[in-house]
Amino acid sequence: LQSAANRSSDRLFRTQENFRKDLMHALDGFSREVQDFQRDFKKNGPVSEQLKPHEGVSCLTKYQKLYEEKAKKLVAYRQGEKLFGLTPMSFDGLTSIKTSIALLSNLYTLYTKYKKSVDDYMKITFPNLRARLEKMRTELKSYAEKLDKLDKALLLYPACIEIREGLHALHEILPIIENLVKTSIVKQLTPSCGLS
Repeated sequence: LQSAANRSSDRLFRTQENFRKDLMHALDGFSREVQDFQRDFKKNGPVSEQLKPHEGVSCLTKYQKLYEEKAKKLVAYRQGEKLFGLTPMSFDGLTSIKTSIALLSNLYTLYTKYKKSVDDYMKITFPNLRARLEKMRTELKSYAEKLDKLDKALLLYPACIEIREGLHALHEILPIIENLVKTSIVKQLTPSCGLS
C-alpha cells in the first residue's frame, strides 16, 4: 500500500511538473504575442493621429476586440501562475494598450454621438425647428463640455478637430436659426415659402 501511494505521488508530481512546464512555455509564447500585438497596435492601430475619424472608429473597434482576447488569456495565465505559486510575469504592454483604448474610446464615442446628432439636426423640418431648438442647444453645450474634458493628448486627432470646428459653426448659426423661428418671422415666411 505504501509503495502504491508513493508511485501515485510520483505520478502526480510528474504530471504537476509537466503542467507547470506547459504553463511556462505558454507564458513565453504569450509574452511574444503581447509584444507583437503592441508593435502592431503602435503601427496600425487607432493611436495614429492621421486616421480619418470614421477609420479611427472602425480601427478602435477592431483593436478593442483583439485587446479583449489578450486580456482573457492573461486572466487564465494569472490563475495558472497563482496555482503553481509562480511570480506573475509583467505585461506592461497590455496595460499601456488598455489605457490608450480607454482614451480613444472616449474620443470616438463622443465623435459618433456628435455625428448622429448633427445628422438628426439636418433632418429637422422647418415647422419642427422651434420645438427642437432647446434640445439642440443643450446637446451642443454637453458636447462642448465633454470635448473640453478629453485628454489633451487627443486634441490633434482629426475626430477632435472635426467636433470642435463643427460645434463652433453650429454655435455661430444657432442665433440665426433662433431668429428665423420667431413667431413674427415664421408668419412672414409661411405664405411666401409654402410652409404650413
